[in-house]
Amino acid sequence: MIGSFYALRHNGKRRSEAQKYLDQAVPLYDRYIALREAIKTHKTDLTRLQKEKYALPVVSIRKRRDLTSKIEETEAEIAKLQKRKKAVMQKCGKTDHAGMQEIQKQIAMVKAAIQHVDDRQAVIHKVIAKGKRSFLDLLKHPEGYDLGILEQKRLTIRPDAEAAMRSGIKEQTGAPIQEKVYVDSLKEAENSLTIHESQLSNEQEGRKKNGQKER
Repeated sequence: MIGSFYALRHNGKRRSEAQKYLDQAVPLYDRYIALREAIKTHKTDLTRLQKEKYALPVVSIRKRRDLTSKIEETEAEIAKLQKRKKAVMQKCGKTDHAGMQEIQKQIAMVKAAIQHVDDRQAVIHKVIAKGKRSFLDLLKHPEGYDLGILEQKRLTIRPDAEAAMRSGIKEQTGAPIQEKVYVDSLKEAENSLTIHESQLSNEQEGRKKNGQKER
């Protein structure tokens, strides 16, 4: 059960780091795509205006002047958008569209990883819930068990058991043991079981008092 608490904390930390990346990368990539589309639209408009201008007769001076002004405005807007797009790419550490496509792939990979972690967390929560139920059932039905020995085993992890647990955690998470997370997980598991034990004790005391009142 302690291994499950460790995995829960470990995966939670991984998810938090992945989410931080998405919080930074997704807005930048979305901004890049928006700027890229805006540039395409303005270039289409520029081509249309240029064609209109070239199609006009030489004597249409006023019309040609208006179109020239619109062309210059569109070119200026395109230059401004390209400058903004370049700034976004620099923030992403990229210099071209191929580089930004790598960002897109990375975002997709991180989202998939987060979904995998969420699925794994749901499984671990079920394991922890099952462990708590088993612990409570043991307290309710202690027949055939020495509760003093069981309590000692719960509060004290022997070296061989701890080594096996650490090995299992490493296999489960695929990463080295983080001591602080491990110690915090021990405390969390202990506190969780203590709370459940206290709740059960209070329920038993309540039933005893109610029985005495009825008598």
